[in-house]
Amino acid sequence: MSDAASEPKDDGPPGAGDRDAGAAEPAAAAGPEARSAEPDGQVPAGAAEPEDDIPADAAEPDDDVPAADEPAADGARLAPGWHVASASLLVVILILAGILVVRHTGTGTEPVAAASPSASSRTKGTVSTGRAAPDHGTLSIAESGFRNITTPAGDPAVSWGVVLSNSSHSAVAAVLLKITYRDHDGATIAVRDFSRRAKAAEILPGSRAGVGGVGYLPSKAPATVQVSVDSVLWTVTSKRQSLRASNLTTDWRDQGQQARHWKHPTAEANRRGNLYLTFRVESTFPSLLSYPAYTAVYRDEHGRIVGGAPLDSFGTDVLVPAGWSEQTVRVWYPPPAGAVDAKTEVYLYSRRD
Repeated sequence: MSDAASEPKDDGPPGAGDRDAGAAEPAAAAGPEARSAEPDGQVPAGAAEPEDDIPADAAEPDDDVPAADEPAADGARLAPGWHVASASLLVVILILAGILVVRHTGTGTEPVAAASPSASSRTKGTVSTGRAAPDHGTLSIAESGFRNITTPAGDPAVSWGVVLSNSSHSAVAAVLLKITYRDHDGATIAVRDFSRRAKAAEILPGSRAGVGGVGYLPSKAPATVQVSVDSVLWTVTSKRQSLRASNLTTDWRDQGQQARHWKHPTAEANRRGNLYLTFRVESTFPSLLSYPAYTAVYRDEHGRIVGGAPLDSFGTDVLVPAGWSEQTVRVWYPPPAGAVDAKTEVYLYSRRD
């Protein structure tokens, strides 16, 4: 019998190969050339084989396969169904191993050690939400103010600013502010979503920080602005870094020029020009900060807040190294009329989100 006829198929269904796998390969039938003696009348060597002889490559007859209870030619034969028994034993072993693993590792509900805070306040420590910090400190709006303005592109808007106070002694506050615009009758004015929200990413314990913004209005009717604390995320960590601005000077440039980005048919030349702020930054962060957030709060001659610049109004071309540096930024939204340049306050945050 040829090799192709005697070998079992690998891809057959379970149990189909039991008989073939257990049986030894039957010996090939002896050919005429293997016979020891030729009887009289035997066809001479080299003559054609009789037609009833079975060629060597013909299929083996069914009765060549030994019966299930018959010993194989080469000795012991595996009992039928041994594949099923082996598979069952393997499943039992895997189940027992799984039980041992579960008993060793537990159910997964045991407390795990918290990660150590890094040297940056960006890394979360103990985090909680709510109006009060874990030590019962609060975040409140200490000062606020606004003024109706017309942007250099000719659009009606409101400039607003607030100063926030964190009374907690241990928690850094990240705050989301809600800004509501109302007309002279007290009705809410519908504005774009980006004009109704503002963020301050990190206000250190026991400190004050400012946030400013500009809200675009659908009409030139005067509006009032109400800023409130929407939500606060408190983070308690032993490592805190800070950014502080000081030594501010101002400079007006480009008077009478129209900026290309306005692209508004009614835009007029900016007679006031563009306000540039130069100030010293002291950073306790251990490495360079890429594109930190800047914001400004504007005050009048009496110290009252009359507006502010949003976090994205200084562009993204500012890099703050560790230690101290001098920065110069352009304010995209100039301060309202009545604001005193020398009283401008600049606040920095290590990130914008």
